[in-house]
Amino acid sequence: MWDHFTGSQALFLLLRSYWRVFSCNYAVQVESASFSMESLAPVFALFVPFYCSIPRVQVAQILGPLSITNKTLIYILGLQLFTSGSYIWIVAISGLVSGMCYDSKMLQVHQVLRVPSWMAKFFSRTLEPIFSSSEPTSEARIGMGATVDIQRQQRMELLDRQLMLSQFAQVRRQRQQQGGMINWNRLFPPLRQRRNINFPDGRRSEQQASPPLEVSEEQAEIELFVNRLDSVESVLPYEYTAFDFCQASEGKRPSENLGQVLFGERIEPSPYKFTFNKEETCKLVCTKTYHTEKGEDKQKLDFLKKSMLLNYQHHWIVDNMPVTWCYDVEDGQRFCNPGFPIGCYITDKGHAKDACVINSEFHERDTFYIFNHVDIKIYYHVVETGSMGARLVAAKLEPKSFKHTHIDKPDCSGPPMDISNKASGEIKIAYTYSVSFQEDKNIRWASRWDYILESMPHTHIQWFSIMNSLVIVLFLSGMVAMIMLRTLHKDIARYNQMDSTEDAQEEFGWKLVHGDIFRPPRKGMLLSVFLGSGTQILIMTFVTLFFACLGFLSPANRGALMTCAVVLWVLLGTPAGYVAARFYKSFGGEKWKTNVLLTSFLCPGIVFADFFLMNLILWGEGSSAAIPFGTLVAILALWFCISVPLTFIGAYFGFKKNAIEHPVRTNQIPRQIPEQSFYTKPLPGIIMGGILPFGCIFIQLFFILNSIWSHQMYYMFGFLFLVFIILVITCSEATILLCYFHLCAEDYHWQWRSFLTSGFTAVYFLIYAIHYFFSKLQITGTASTILYFGYTMIMVLIFFLFTGTIGFFACFWFVTKIYSVVKVD
Repeated sequence: MWDHFTGSQALFLLLRSYWRVFSCNYAVQVESASFSMESLAPVFALFVPFYCSIPRVQVAQILGPLSITNKTLIYILGLQLFTSGSYIWIVAISGLVSGMCYDSKMLQVHQVLRVPSWMAKFFSRTLEPIFSSSEPTSEARIGMGATVDIQRQQRMELLDRQLMLSQFAQVRRQRQQQGGMINWNRLFPPLRQRRNINFPDGRRSEQQASPPLEVSEEQAEIELFVNRLDSVESVLPYEYTAFDFCQASEGKRPSENLGQVLFGERIEPSPYKFTFNKEETCKLVCTKTYHTEKGEDKQKLDFLKKSMLLNYQHHWIVDNMPVTWCYDVEDGQRFCNPGFPIGCYITDKGHAKDACVINSEFHERDTFYIFNHVDIKIYYHVVETGSMGARLVAAKLEPKSFKHTHIDKPDCSGPPMDISNKASGEIKIAYTYSVSFQEDKNIRWASRWDYILESMPHTHIQWFSIMNSLVIVLFLSGMVAMIMLRTLHKDIARYNQMDSTEDAQEEFGWKLVHGDIFRPPRKGMLLSVFLGSGTQILIMTFVTLFFACLGFLSPANRGALMTCAVVLWVLLGTPAGYVAARFYKSFGGEKWKTNVLLTSFLCPGIVFADFFLMNLILWGEGSSAAIPFGTLVAILALWFCISVPLTFIGAYFGFKKNAIEHPVRTNQIPRQIPEQSFYTKPLPGIIMGGILPFGCIFIQLFFILNSIWSHQMYYMFGFLFLVFIILVITCSEATILLCYFHLCAEDYHWQWRSFLTSGFTAVYFLIYAIHYFFSKLQITGTASTILYFGYTMIMVLIFFLFTGTIGFFACFWFVTKIYSVVKVD
């Protein structure tokens, strides 16, 4: 008892001494009464040994090899609790000292931190139902995103429990008869471990851990899902149900996030059903019959022919992975396409279009060949760490065409299924499939996407793009360094040496316009609104690309990229309103209500109006990319109910602060600008200013446009993030250079010029998009053309605000910096 009292008193005095010492050090600046976190020191001191006694168990794995354990989660929780004050470092030092005492068994800390056995029993019995999970009583249904496990979930639970018991055994043996240490086992029973606690009297609970079960393979059904069908020759995707294919008799449609809906993804259950490790050969799915004399049948058949003519492609999904069609390309490499065509067409002149080149039997002129059979091959590997099942690592198929002679008993042999343009009467199409399974020990589940991504071309071109951009950045950086460190430094030194009145009258160059440099620009309201919206887009882009680089927004996480961007844009209304209000107030504006309303509705309203018009066209065409009315209402609710109020909050704080203080005063009478040469006029400088930033991004822009319009998978977010950083640096440096040249020519209208100089990069973006449309794409049809340029204009506007804001902020920093270091009377 005396040891307990002595240890506790010593620990308390130690913490109090640390507290008083640091309080005295700050007595001059901070009153002792403001230290409101003194009580947290002993709490933290108790937390450190408690944390040390927690057994380490992995509970999750993210970012590849990086593991998350239960200790990590508790540590994050501790940081949340103990970092709520400005003087937490005092508490942290106290906790470290107590942890050292605990580890070295000084001051009887181990005895101090004991709890009675009745308390341990109380916590284990009362909190067990809350923090523990019950055993599963039935096999979990395997969904679209679940890995196919051969074993029942119940057996996985039992094996997991056995593994955890072995990790906790050593901690249990250290408990004493009269009480137990504060530890994770005693207060909170581990998850999935039901009634397996050793009590201080040596008893065990009734339920004993079961020994590892013998693993036997049990068949598991594999679900195949179908997505929208799209084409590189049309911007209009269609749902699977829009075509007269075989439909699933039952099955729940997976839920889709906002990004998937905006991109037109429509995932549905398919009629293709198969069981793990059970091979099927030429299994009939359904038969479709068309009578060319019937109007409805003729309409369905014509739609199918049109889709084959435009090379529409299926997109199937197994275990959240695309079912790929792999084939050899011209350079000897193997390309894996995440889609496969409906069919193909032989022209009336005998030319084979698209996929008709893969089969020499496709030779009839003016004839369509439909791929009504697929050979599916599923690759898997057995989990080695305990016989817990198998995981799918790849799914490939090969489309084929067969005209089945005996539809009731198809044998998948014979001539291809042809549909002539001149055919009449009854046409029957039987859809069949075969499936096989193959174990592949070379592919790990974590890297199962690699074979798809590696077949995507042009990684070496990406590095060439990066090197090209870096050369441009180094060139511009050298120019800016020369101006800042040499020319500008000499200018400042010469200006500061001018003391006499005669010398002051001989001022020249950029110092001569110091009385007008911060004169409010024309249309300051519009400029401030653009800056607010541009800031919103800039932060949204940076955060989205940062998360994408960490792997959270990979292609496996469908729709996550668009969802993240939209949510961030909605939540970033506060910085948009704040920036717009601050600059509008510095421009001398007084119509703050108009400024806030324009910031909230001008640029987003233009984007939404364009988007709505494109959606009307998609609705009229019956495309799956048409946003449902409920989703449109949800987007409007996010805009009006979250983004707009946040913009008003940001504007409130922006207008509440004082106007931005400038280093020099502004003259009442504007200075007359001398006649400018051709190169120092605004328009040539603006045109030249956007060339270098566009040169840094145009190669990366090609891949982005390919992923959007050619339906290719984009995954190189690391390259994109580097290009984003290079673009920011290039826009800043190019704008600063041109700003300096114009100031030397005594032209002080830099605000709009700096915004338009870097923002003109968007014009080059538009020119390149037009070139891409005519040279790279094969889009046909008026509706697809309107949709392409409509969506392109949205991207151009966003890019204009994004780059223009970068240029303005760079010039604002540059002008403020140079006029704050020069002496002005």
